Amino acid sequence: MINLVISLPVHEKAEVVIDQILNIKHFCPTCAIVLHISSSFNWKDSQLTEEEFLSVAQSFDNVFVNPTRLNTGWAEIIHTHIANFEYVSKIIDFEYFAMSASNELFVRPMPPISDCDLCAHIRTSYIVSLKSDYWYEKVIKDEYIYKLVDYLGGTIDDAVKSQIEGTFYRKELFKRIIDAINQIYSYEATLNKDRIRYPREEFYFSTVARILNKTTPLKARQPNYTFVAWGNKNFMPTHEQIIEASQGKMDGRYSVKRVLRNLDDPERTFIGTQIGNYRERLIDLMINVKGDYPNLVHSKFADDFSFDMNNYITYQSNR
Repeated sequence: MINLVISLPVHEKAEVVIDQILNIKHFCPTCAIVLHISSSFNWKDSQLTEEEFLSVAQSFDNVFVNPTRLNTGWAEIIHTHIANFEYVSKIIDFEYFAMSASNELFVRPMPPISDCDLCAHIRTSYIVSLKSDYWYEKVIKDEYIYKLVDYLGGTIDDAVKSQIEGTFYRKELFKRIIDAINQIYSYEATLNKDRIRYPREEFYFSTVARILNKTTPLKARQPNYTFVAWGNKNFMPTHEQIIEASQGKMDGRYSVKRVLRNLDDPERTFIGTQIGNYRERLIDLMINVKGDYPNLVHSKFADDFSFDMNNYITYQSNR
């Protein structure tokens, strides 16, 4: 049985998704990965065609590509994780289901998960304690969350927020959670143009867990295993924070977000060459499938630094 399945929604830059698969396999070799490819995936700006990407992705052990492709967009990915869970549950047996993002990378080995039901914040009422939060006005106007808590016998005071990256649930518990959500907020509901848009994945899973916890106490682990630099500009971790996490100095953190989705991003390259050692395999895979050396300067935006791989060590030593 597989200990952990990581759900990964992807929507751009196929070569960077391969880089992330290598990253997960390096630091969590026993994990399985299930990919949801958005129906609007941007193949035009990728270095791999869809066929090339699938041939590489499916060459890894325990990497599964969900054949269902939902429409995704800003603040609308909850059903990609639900679809991934429903798909992977039919083909493999596993213990825990985790949710990731395509701009997240592991920075140290994560041991198998055991002796808990979930890693998510389920204790503090969002409505009571976080009225100053950015999403508060959206949440209290969301008709679906009222219907959801009422369906479960709770109230809006049970609404609770949990960072989605690095959150995981025991398989049986997550099945109960998504069964409840599907009753109220189906994928078809996301097609309603008048719906209030906000990251429901940060609220619905944990809110259902909080209500279930009232009747069957759940054993929760803290914190989420992903460090998100919420206090930094653009929520991007500093180089020093990445090193700190990689050295185990952030208790319970094994991955970091956000890392730019560019092969030439300095921190992505640093993680793949200095913290891990999988970057050369990425290049080999790209050469094998494309028949040519990949373009490592592929930034869509102007970064502070752009460099060739051969100059990378010099660059880091001079920072």
